Amino acid sequence: MAAGLAMAALALVGCGKKGPIVAPERRLPASTAEMSATVEDRVVVVKWTNPRNRVDNTRLRDLAVVRLFRREEAPDAKPKPAMLSGDRVVGYQQIAQITLDAAPPPGVQLAGGTVTVTDDKGLSFGRRYVYVATAEDGSGRTSAPSPPTGVTFLAAPAPPSGLSVQAGNREARLRWEAPATFTDGTPVSGELRYIVLRAAGEGGLAPLTPAPIAATTYTDTGLENEVTYRYAVKGVRVDPAGTAIGPASTAVAATPVDTTPPSAPRDSSSSRPRAG
Repeated sequence: MAAGLAMAALALVGCGKKGPIVAPERRLPASTAEMSATVEDRVVVVKWTNPRNRVDNTRLRDLAVVRLFRREEAPDAKPKPAMLSGDRVVGYQQIAQITLDAAPPPGVQLAGGTVTVTDDKGLSFGRRYVYVATAEDGSGRTSAPSPPTGVTFLAAPAPPSGLSVQAGNREARLRWEAPATFTDGTPVSGELRYIVLRAAGEGGLAPLTPAPIAATTYTDTGLENEVTYRYAVKGVRVDPAGTAIGPASTAVAATPVDTTPPSAPRDSSSSRPRAG
């Protein structure tokens, strides 16, 4: 009798509705995406987008931890693949671990699904650094490493000097001098470009030029008169090995004004009717 009840129970369980069987690796979080690495002054700024889905394209709702890893290589070294071992990447050093439900650690910024890490740990000029990131869900399942992103750590230009701003009618004309040295003290060589920064009123300085410019002059148009604007300029080193953005110059303020001369006064006597 007991055996018959057991068989019946098994039959009922076997008849229950089942979902499709998904291989464990298909439930892993997808890799982080859109990683970039840029040299800014004396640090490397690494940015990426966190995954929103799993490998099987289902929604990833419990992303818990993301990690950033770095490998140092010679500039001409052949790229090496990034292989996961547990929650580490073989041959790479972990330089940041970000728990997404806690306050970000120093040097890390979170904005929606975008993570920005400022790496200033043991960098050497002339060396190449390769970065990968991983994502871990609430169950401890870790994604494959992101595609490696490399950057050569170049010395950036020193701040441009002699910045002057001449205000006009709804415009400001900027002029500055090219820096003579890089931040490591060596003389400037190769191509330099510039990023112009602007702030209105008490706002923070933000890039004004869509892309770095080659000239050492710039005219900012379409401004509001009687509003004070602040400007600064950054130098950009353009080298076959990569680019490096330098620190900003000292900010200079200007207030556009209406310089249109007033119209000449009309002679009121000419409009008077003559006596008959």
